[in-house]
Amino acid sequence: EDWEGKKTWMDCVDQRDLPRMLEYHRQRRIDPQSVPGTYECRLIDSQGRIRNVLTTVNLIPGTGNNVSSAMDITERKEAEKELIRKSENLAELNTALKVLLKQREADREELETTLLSNVRDLVLPYIEKIRQGDLDPKARLYLDLITSNLENILSPFSRTLAAMYRNL
Repeated sequence: EDWEGKKTWMDCVDQRDLPRMLEYHRQRRIDPQSVPGTYECRLIDSQGRIRNVLTTVNLIPGTGNNVSSAMDITERKEAEKELIRKSENLAELNTALKVLLKQREADREELETTLLSNVRDLVLPYIEKIRQGDLDPKARLYLDLITSNLENILSPFSRTLAAMYRNL
């Protein structure tokens, strides 16, 4: 009702799309197969709002006239933009998470190295000095248990470090 008999199609087209649509119109008269029959464009509705539409245009055989239909896809286009925005945000978050995970892994490796080094340099030498002293069997048993438990605690770190530095 807003358009029929009151406006030409060019009056309803957003100025950003007008050159492309004029070219389609010109080409359709020369070779209808050379231009898309269905395409997206922006139209201006009766309230002056720009609406995204899916337009289908065909030449009426034997005449110079066109028949067209337009389906409002504004909501779909807005939903697509929102999905793209969310996708970009997720990609940024994913990158940040990868950086954090990489830093966490580096921190863990540093902690393992420091722990292993500290126990080997600061604890085990004193255990050996105690072992060389005169100990009763019960104290020697406790000292062996301490040594064994420390080695069990440190063995995963030793294997990891050994694998990391195997080629050194």
